[in-house]
Amino acid sequence: MALVKCPDCGTNVSDRAPACVNCGCPISSASDVAALKTPLTTTQGTAKRLKAHSAISMTLLVVSLLWVFMASSSPNPEPSIIAPAVCFLSLVWLIVTRIRIWWHHG
Repeated sequence: MALVKCPDCGTNVSDRAPACVNCGCPISSASDVAALKTPLTTTQGTAKRLKAHSAISMTLLVVSLLWVFMASSSPNPEPSIIAPAVCFLSLVWLIVTRIRIWWHHG
């Protein structure tokens, strides 16, 4: 068992490991490449843009839910439409993004 450098990040990885533990890049041996006659590549299941949309919409949803809760529990609750509207819009954004991710994976 030998250590090889990851082609992407340069971390020392076992030559028997299927992928780099640091960045996930596949560690292909000469026999793997020769058997396939093409270099090994990874396929990202979900686009980074959709993952970012999902993360941003979830964060916005949590923040807006906290905002609604804090506004309703204050001693002088002022009726505001902004917090529930942001909550609703972030929920719609999250649902649409999850549908787009599902559709992307088809």
